[in-house]
Amino acid sequence: MQWRTYSVTEPQAVLVIGSLDDHELLACKEPSSAKRFVLQYCTQKRSDIVRSWLTSGLPVSAVEQDVVVDLPLGFPFKHSANAVSTPDEQSDLSVLIQWYFLSDGHNDIVNDIDEYCTRLHKALRHMEPQLRSAGSPDHWNLSTRSFDAGGAPMSPETRCSPTQGWFTPPKGGSPGIGEGYHYEKLVEFLGKDASPELLKDLPEPSFRDFDEEKTYFQNALDQKLPIGECKDTKSCIYAYMRGWGGHYRVELYVGEGGQRAQLKTTDVAKHTVYHPFDKTYPENCQDIDKDGKVRLSLLIKWYFVVAGVGDAGVLKEMNNYPERLRSMLRWVQDRMHPAAQVDNYEEKSKGLSVPDEGSTKPPSPTEASCALSLEATGQTLSGPNEIEELACSIVGRVTEHIAGERSRDYQDKNRLVEIDQEVHELRMERSRLVRIRKRRFSQLKEADSAVDTWIQQI
Repeated sequence: MQWRTYSVTEPQAVLVIGSLDDHELLACKEPSSAKRFVLQYCTQKRSDIVRSWLTSGLPVSAVEQDVVVDLPLGFPFKHSANAVSTPDEQSDLSVLIQWYFLSDGHNDIVNDIDEYCTRLHKALRHMEPQLRSAGSPDHWNLSTRSFDAGGAPMSPETRCSPTQGWFTPPKGGSPGIGEGYHYEKLVEFLGKDASPELLKDLPEPSFRDFDEEKTYFQNALDQKLPIGECKDTKSCIYAYMRGWGGHYRVELYVGEGGQRAQLKTTDVAKHTVYHPFDKTYPENCQDIDKDGKVRLSLLIKWYFVVAGVGDAGVLKEMNNYPERLRSMLRWVQDRMHPAAQVDNYEEKSKGLSVPDEGSTKPPSPTEASCALSLEATGQTLSGPNEIEELACSIVGRVTEHIAGERSRDYQDKNRLVEIDQEVHELRMERSRLVRIRKRRFSQLKEADSAVDTWIQQI
C-alpha cells in the first residue's frame, strides 16, 4: 500500500487509492468537529512538489466521492466502489479506506468503533466475491502493517495471520485429544448415560491425521481430512469444512490443487473409504441415502472438533448436534457389531441391576404392551435391552430425518444469500447509471444554455 507523507505544519499521511493519467488519486484526512476527521479525495500530479492545500481546508483539486467511484482505482479499492444509497450511509470504499488509516495508527478517523466494525463486516461481505476472484490469498491480507488495540506494531509471533478465526494451532505443536471446549462439552453430554462407551471402537483422531491445504480454497478451513481414496485413480479423498453465513458443512473432493474435483457424498461408497467413515452407511451399498450422508457428516465434524482443527463455530449451526452425534455413534456401533445387543452400561449408569442370564423376570406392563403391539408385525421383544434398542432406533431415524430437513433448509438459505448478493450488485449498477445520467443531463443543460446565449447574441 502506497502512502504519501506531507510535512507542512505537521506530518500528514495521504493514501494512494488509484491513478488517472499523470495524476494520483489520493484519500486524506480533513479536520471535522470534536477533534475528529473525515475522508476527502483529491488528485495530485506525480511530478508536483508538496502543496500547501493541507493547511487551508479543502484541496484545490478536491474530488467528490460519487465521482471517485467511477475513476480507475487500485486493488482492492476497485472492488469496493459502490454507491451511497443515502447521505447518512458510508460507501464500502470509505469503510475500506478507513481500515487502512486505522492500520496505520490513525484511530481518530473513526468515531464509533463498534458501529464501524459492523459496517466493515458488511462491506467485506459485499466485496467478497470480487476479491476472491481477484487473486491469491495474499491479496486478502487487507493490512500491510499489523497493530494491536493500542496502535503499536505487533511482533511476528503475535501478528494476526490471514487464517486466524478459521484455524488456530494450539500452543506446543499438535493438539492433544480432549483439549477443546467443544470436546469437553460433548463428552460431558455423552457421559450423562455412559455413552462415551460408544467411542471405544473409533480410532483416536489427532492433528497429524490432517493435511494442510496449500491451495487456496474458498471459505474452507486450512486443514483437510483424508477419508479414503478413489477406486480408479487412487487419488486421496479429502473432507473439507466450509463455512457459509456462520455455519459449516462438509464437502468431499478427490485430488489436490488444480486436479481437485468435487465428489458427491452419495457416490463415496463406490470408492475405498477408510475406517471408521465406512461404517456410517450399510455394507456393500453403492449409493448412500440421505441418512447415511448425515451420519458421515456428523462423524467427520466429530474428528475436526476432537483433533482441535477448526474454531468454536464448527458446531454452532446445530443446537442438537450432541444428540445427533450419540444417535450416529449408536448406528456405527451396531454396524461394527451387528450381533451384539445394547451393552448393559446404560442400565448400570442409571443405578439399575442387570439380571443374570439364567434368571427370569416377569415383564413389566410397559414391556408387555410393547410386545403385544408388535405381534401384528411378527416381531418379538424378549427383554428391556431390545425394547430400549428399538426406541433408540426410532428416535435415531426421526432425528436424522429432521437433520436432513435442516440441511435442505440450509441450502435454501445459502441460495437466498446468493440472490441478495445479485440484487445488491444490480442496485450498485443502477446507482452508477443514475449518476452518469445526472452528470450528462447537467452537461447537456449547460450546453443548451450556452447555445441559447450564443443565438441571442447573434
